[in-house]
Amino acid sequence: MTRQFCSKSTAAFALLVGLTVPLGGCAINKLRTDYASTVGSAAIDAHDGAQHFLGRVERERQETNIDLAVADPACAQIHSILRNTPDIRVNRPDIGFLCVVGDDNSNRLGYALSSIPITDDLEPTLKLLDALAAYGNGLSSIIDGKHDDAAKPLLDALDLAHAAQDALNAVVPDSPNALPSTSDARVVAAANLINFLGELLQEANDVKKLRSYVLAHPDGVQSIIEPLRRQIGSWERARKGDAGLRLIVVAAEARRTLDLRPLASAQVRRTALEKFYAQQALAHKEAQIEPALIALLDAVVAADADLRRVLKDHPNLSQSERAQVGALNRTRIIIGLGHLTALAKALRGV
Repeated sequence: MTRQFCSKSTAAFALLVGLTVPLGGCAINKLRTDYASTVGSAAIDAHDGAQHFLGRVERERQETNIDLAVADPACAQIHSILRNTPDIRVNRPDIGFLCVVGDDNSNRLGYALSSIPITDDLEPTLKLLDALAAYGNGLSSIIDGKHDDAAKPLLDALDLAHAAQDALNAVVPDSPNALPSTSDARVVAAANLINFLGELLQEANDVKKLRSYVLAHPDGVQSIIEPLRRQIGSWERARKGDAGLRLIVVAAEARRTLDLRPLASAQVRRTALEKFYAQQALAHKEAQIEPALIALLDAVVAADADLRRVLKDHPNLSQSERAQVGALNRTRIIIGLGHLTALAKALRGV
């Protein structure tokens, strides 16, 4: 009886060892799902960064209009014209040094100032961002989907007890009809192996879904990124213009304060200069947002290209990618053989 049992368990062991042969493909699948996860997270990061940038563009316009209207009430009038060159003479009037009310001759002094919110103008860019987020979420949902632990039915799900028995019988045909305890070494060992193989199978399923999803989006993110990049460039020019206007306002106020005769108090002069330099520092800081955002968009494009490259049946892997796949293969072979050894020992009662 023992000889027959060993023969069957050895055969089962040999059969299960054969399941580790496709590990090379599984390692590449892991690389594919990692790249898909990178695209998904990069797309979400770019979406969130762009949302922040556009919010800053809108607030910059609002704050600029407020600063202009407060500094010079003429800027708050309908059809006001922003002067090309502010009137910063000491004896200038309090109204009209930044803006003049529009008339037939005022256009030669500057250009029309609009206080209308730019929210509606941002809508096309926001729609592109929604499309980018949808693409990123689509990839992420494939990779981050929650799946039941493959070992759970074997360990504690009473309604799947018969499935656990079938799994054990497939490994040990001589197993008694009574279902062993969930703490039985055979159940635990079988569960660990099934869980391990289930993880590999899940990766293969993910890659199938990824291929279908990518094929449904043949242009990847290029069709989203390129127009988005152009629109962000336009909004950055608008933001720079508004930031420049705010700097002109505080500079004009500071100049007038410093030129007052008799002199303004030291504290008043200090406050005027501090306000100017603070605005200058803010403008410099905010000028760094757009380049960082463009870098995020470039990262999405690069990650998407990598994903499409490795999703091919026989991908051309870089040296580092081959090393990564090789290391994962070695790790998984060790893990797989460890599970098989534990199962063999459990079946033999070692």
